[in-house]
Amino acid sequence: MATKNKPIPPGFRPKAESAANKGSWKESPLVVATAAVSGKLTATIAVFLQVVLPTREAELKNEITELTKAQTRVQAKLDEKDSELKSVQANLVATKARADSLQAELRVALTSQLFNANDPYPNGLRAVRVGERIDAVPKMYPKATIDRSTNGVLVLKDYHPTFSTVSFFFDESDANRQITHIAFEIKKGPDYASEFLQRKLRDALGEPRSGVKPDQFGWVRAGGAGTFKADAYSYLIAKDGVTPQWWRQ
Repeated sequence: MATKNKPIPPGFRPKAESAANKGSWKESPLVVATAAVSGKLTATIAVFLQVVLPTREAELKNEITELTKAQTRVQAKLDEKDSELKSVQANLVATKARADSLQAELRVALTSQLFNANDPYPNGLRAVRVGERIDAVPKMYPKATIDRSTNGVLVLKDYHPTFSTVSFFFDESDANRQITHIAFEIKKGPDYASEFLQRKLRDALGEPRSGVKPDQFGWVRAGGAGTFKADAYSYLIAKDGVTPQWWRQ
């Protein structure tokens, strides 16, 4: 018994495959989209390699060139300053050598004529004498380094090429603040042998009187200041009537 084809409800009728849908896979929308993106990427890379990269490379080369020039200029400045510094150092060395030479010449000149005849005060330290007011010391030696740390004494330090210290003693209870005695100490070293001071004093003042001990000497004048020496490197001048405690003729 023959069956009859049932009618197909509306909306369920199968569509016939069109010839357009039967094309190549290359025409697939996904493939087409991928190809478009790939084309854009290829174009972008080409632009980067052909335009952007060469431009940036040129910029970097220019920056490197400028930095190299700047470094060269800085190095030239450094070399110039280094040359100036070496020149200044050489001048300082030459100046110091000249100063040392002049100092040596001055020392020789002063030591050769350290004392005048019959005067116990050294040349260069004759401005203030015993019996004068202590206030005269800073006035007469304004550029000297003066130590006031000890009561009753002012000390000149390294003022004279031969003497390391010159100490001015005075009585603080005295209204006149007169200097009672002055002690001179020569610098110790190869320039001043142990017999140097004794020889200079003897040449200026004549033969001394001997004290109790072998190294004690005195040049005492009637009515005048006395000069006393108790060791090889120092001596003192005292006003009339003042003698050191160790002096016993």
